[in-house]
Amino acid sequence: MFAPPMATPTPGAVGEPESTFGPIDLRARVPAQALMELVLRMRLDGQPDAEIASWHSGAIGERHVGDILSRLGSEWTVLHSVPFGDNGTDIDHVVIGPPGAFTLNTKRHPGGTVWVAGRSLQVAGQYQPYIPKAAGEARRAEELLSAASGIQVETSGLIVVVAARHVTVRERPDGGDIVVDVVRDHDLLAAFMRAGRRYSDEQVARIAAAAARPETWSRLPLEAVDAHSLISNFEAISLSPPERRPSKATSPRPAAKAMPSVLRTQRAPRSTRPSNRRTRRKRKSALPDLFKFALAVTLLIVGLNYVNNLAKPAAEEQAFATADQEQAALAQYAGAASLGIERASAGGTRPASLALGTGSELQLPDGSVLVDLPDGTEADYAPSADGLSYSLTLTGAQYGSTVTLTPETGVVANHEAAG
Repeated sequence: MFAPPMATPTPGAVGEPESTFGPIDLRARVPAQALMELVLRMRLDGQPDAEIASWHSGAIGERHVGDILSRLGSEWTVLHSVPFGDNGTDIDHVVIGPPGAFTLNTKRHPGGTVWVAGRSLQVAGQYQPYIPKAAGEARRAEELLSAASGIQVETSGLIVVVAARHVTVRERPDGGDIVVDVVRDHDLLAAFMRAGRRYSDEQVARIAAAAARPETWSRLPLEAVDAHSLISNFEAISLSPPERRPSKATSPRPAAKAMPSVLRTQRAPRSTRPSNRRTRRKRKSALPDLFKFALAVTLLIVGLNYVNNLAKPAAEEQAFATADQEQAALAQYAGAASLGIERASAGGTRPASLALGTGSELQLPDGSVLVDLPDGTEADYAPSADGLSYSLTLTGAQYGSTVTLTPETGVVANHEAAG
């Protein structure tokens, strides 16, 4: 996360760090530590909520990803808010494990749409330089970790998208000589699992020890912080909602101008003779009571039939407008299922079976629900013979679109099946 230069802490400020320039283990840092410190300093400086909001939202995203990373096994080392370089920036998360090292950039876009192809990443149609920045960050981390550990450390960059409504990857991200991937938060753990093993346990331990030393990343002195106090004070912050400009529908209408008195006096007096319209109304009121009653009953019957037809679901009503929409939804459900399968894979052994409940819930053998699927969706789950892998294929009820999930490949859409 690239943050603006931080102001010097105010004496007595909440979460004020205690200066200790001795060795500090970066594993003690908490998710979003740098952003939470920044938000608190901005609040103490009296900056308006509108200026704080984007940093506050970023901290929420980093804490969410930190919670997901806490579910990794003991063979993984996770660092948060790693001070990086000499200009006050930091890496959101660094993960060390059997595949090597990963630098993570968390990008929180509530309700947004993200589109990825090659070197281009767009949010709501606007280009964002996330891919080249992630590649540069991972490239520099690879150099630093290799020098500090004495091992050539393969490092990849991950852009973790949080809270977006749609994420479309048309082409694999192009980070040049660095592998860069864009994943949604619910597919993050599966991304680590399918990376495979590249280093021995002893090598992983050496890389992790080097990564935990602050001097590996920056020459700036690092101060210890009371993490509990920092988190408590950050969570106590309540930002006011952004001001909204009144819409045309809610804007008060201008008062009508009074008519000049001269115009009022020039109006012709109303005629006292009954108009033809009033005469016709009198004729209608003279209809027989029986005819009026029959007309009312007829209108009532027609109205009830109309309401009844509205209540019936139309046979041709569709949940998805196109096959692509159905397939995109299935891919998201498969990603959510992968996270639950990983949590249920004690010791690396995959569940022996999955079942569909009466309400299209995809369930583990113990009955716990992995994900609620659209009605009519078919699920085909097959664990490998050794129990270390599996495949899960979801087939849509409307267009027959299919996606297949495995730990090695992640979610793969079968475009030939999507009609």
